[in-house]
Amino acid sequence: MKIGFIGLGLMGRGIAANLQKGGHALVVNDLTRQAASQHLENGATWAETPRAVAERMSTLSTPMPARPTTFRFSAASSSSFVTLVAERIARPS
Repeated sequence: MKIGFIGLGLMGRGIAANLQKGGHALVVNDLTRQAASQHLENGATWAETPRAVAERMSTLSTPMPARPTTFRFSAASSSSFVTLVAERIARPS
């Protein structure tokens, strides 16, 4: 299965690594590309924005904590990202 994964912090990096060990292909995004380095080395594909992940994937995981950096992270394209996710929920591919 191909999974979009946004948020590779303390919790997310372990979950993403386990998904890769289980044979899943990932498209990933985080605050920095460096946070995804382990996953990229293991075959994940980088997406420049959260929206880019959502546009490419029908399955999406976002294990992000509720703290100020999360809001700065998602604010760049928040309304379009939320709209896209809502559309995907309403009309799954």
